Amino acid sequence: MKKRISSLALAIMTVLSLGTISANASTMSVQWTNTDACSPVLVFSGTTAFCEATVMGKSNTSSITGKVFLQKRVNGSYVTMVTWSSKTTYSQTLMLSGSASSCTSGSLYRLGVTATIYNSSGTGETITCYSSAATCP
Repeated sequence: MKKRISSLALAIMTVLSLGTISANASTMSVQWTNTDACSPVLVFSGTTAFCEATVMGKSNTSSITGKVFLQKRVNGSYVTMVTWSSKTTYSQTLMLSGSASSCTSGSLYRLGVTATIYNSSGTGETITCYSSAATCP
């Protein structure tokens, strides 16, 4: 499974290096001031959720602080089930990961990321983005 997650991370980085990501024709482009990309990915193996996210700042990024959280759809709304500790990097790219066992088969989940990206002037921009929803098998 570690090999699969590593391959997934490599695929994400390859796509990000191309500069564009298109999920479908109705996807809107988000314009951020300090942020180039936010890419959360949720994958299941049985009832275990494997969560990875990459946040990329623009070239003048001084630091990024962020955390990932797993949400379950309950009665039409998403409820946070697990939040992992925040992490900081003093580079242009922050990679986050976590896993959660005992997800409920047949339930819908998504991975969220909240990050603050600081530019070289010290101005922070806080963003939140989500993965596509996925059903736990």
